Amino acid sequence: MSPNDTLESLLEDSKLSGTSFRESKVTISVRPDSDEEFIFFHIDNPAKNPKIRQIIQSEEGRKIVDLIIRYKKESQISILFVYVDGKGRDIKYGITQIIDTHISIKNYCNTKNITLLDRHFSTIIVQRNSSPSISAAKIADLKKNIQHKAGISAKMVNVVKIHGNGDQFSEVVRGFYQKIK
Repeated sequence: MSPNDTLESLLEDSKLSGTSFRESKVTISVRPDSDEEFIFFHIDNPAKNPKIRQIIQSEEGRKIVDLIIRYKKESQISILFVYVDGKGRDIKYGITQIIDTHISIKNYCNTKNITLLDRHFSTIIVQRNSSPSISAAKIADLKKNIQHKAGISAKMVNVVKIHGNGDQFSEVVRGFYQKIK
């Protein structure tokens, strides 16, 4: 890779058309405002086996999230990457996937001199509406674990139950973006 390569170019072959994703009975969709850009990257796609999946899974025992969403406001420089994983009950496995994905991406970018300047990271674990609720104390522990092991600020981590049309998911992403300004 050349010094001009970006995280976006690394993700390019996992890019989805549109702003909706469904897997394991979890649907994630957004409705961008006119000044927003949401790009979905399905990185854990065995059928396409994108480059980023090969990089992460080449490290023994590494797990990978389902989706990365790139979010940017038209008038801003900063770009937010959101690691997204849909879970029913096994939240701990989702945490492992987030940590492994982030560490692998950071390590790869560092070794290949891919700049992460003005790139920020957050994470959302999406639960089906029918999944058992998680206590606030457990969510706080999950956030601390991700911050400690992956270096993603606890304020940039959330567990969300999706109810319907995706507006709720969009608002969580927009809230994260507000925190990086």
